[in-house]
This record gives sequence, C-alpha cells and structure tokens, in this order.
Amino acid sequence: KKPAKKKVAKKKVAKKAAKKKVAKKKVTKKAAKKKVAKKKVTKKAAKKKVVRKKATGKKTASKSSSKPDVVKRLKAEINTMSKKIRALESKAMKAIKANAEINTLTKKVRVLEKNAIKDFRSMESTAKKKYHAFEAKLAAALKR
Repeated sequence: KKPAKKKVAKKKVAKKAAKKKVAKKKVTKKAAKKKVAKKKVTKKAAKKKVVRKKATGKKTASKSSSKPDVVKRLKAEINTMSKKIRALESKAMKAIKANAEINTLTKKVRVLEKNAIKDFRSMESTAKKKYHAFEAKLAAALKR
C-alpha cells in the first residue's frame, strides 16, 4: 500500500510542473506584446529622422564643406586620446596598488624575520640552560 501512495504524490508534482509550463507560455505572450511596443517605438524614431531631414533641407549649403570633416576627425582623435588616457590611468592605478601590496608584504616579512630570530634566540638560551643544568647534575653524580 505504501509505495502506491508515493506514486500518487509524484503524479501531483507532475501536474504542478505542467501548470508551471502554462505560466511560462503566458509570460512569452507578454514578451511578444513587448516586441510590438518596441516596433512602435522604432516607428517614432523613423518619424524623428524624417523631421531631421526636413530641417536640414531648409538650411542653405555651407560655403566650406571641408570644415565638418576636419571637426569630425578632430573629435574622433580626441575620443581615441581620451580612451588611451583612461587605459593608462587604470594601468597606473593597478601599478600603485601592486606597489602598496608589495610594501605591506615586505613589512610583514620583516616582522616575521624578527619574530623568528627572537624565537630562535630564546630556544637557544633555554637549550643552553638545560645543558648546563644537565652538566651540573652529571658532575654531582660523578662526585658521589
């Protein structure tokens, strides 16, 4: 009887999963609606472009047509330079951070070295004391 009940429970879970799938389909419908909205927006953008064209059409042709090209070229150059500057700045910051890390690590190493030397000296002194004590005991034993 017990295993049969377990099978029924599994079926219920499967039904829930099926319901979830339906919900997903509904969501996709919403997404489709969103796509339609995007198309509407693009139409608006197209209208804007038309307006721009009309505005430019009204203006009289400029005497020196080479000027805008020069300006464009200069703007492009400025943009490339600024990008290079930003890249260099980031590299510099990384280098500064790395240098600071190196300094902190060297300080830590120095501290560890000092501590190691202190520990070694204390161990050495205790060893000497123990050795002297042992020698004294040996001498006392030999005297007897």
